[in-house]
Amino acid sequence: MFTIRLVFLVVFIFGGFYACSSDDDIRPTCFQEEDRRVTTTVSNSTGTVIAPDSGKPLACNSIYVIAYDGEIEGLTIGLLWACNFPEKLKKDGNRVVFDGYAFETFETENICAQFFEFTRINLIEN
Repeated sequence: MFTIRLVFLVVFIFGGFYACSSDDDIRPTCFQEEDRRVTTTVSNSTGTVIAPDSGKPLACNSIYVIAYDGEIEGLTIGLLWACNFPEKLKKDGNRVVFDGYAFETFETENICAQFFEFTRINLIEN
């Protein structure tokens, strides 16, 4: 009887771990304290860095953003603000190629750029 209970307990615990795992292997590190979920995974997109002090119409007040080229399904704002934007790429006009995660926004927020986390970002050499 004890053996059956032990086997059941082991199966239950390991089954719970497998049930909670994610098949898409998304492991964001940004915006988790706000419980934001990933809404879109972006791959091999390109865009232009816009500095906050650039004077450009799309510039946000105090943050560097990416104006991505074309359309990204599920995104409507046109700008990305990444929590992990590398300092070495923060130069107005830099062209970049990137992958990453876009996060949900809430109705009560007034934002100028979509919350984003880079999983890869590289400078496009001219």
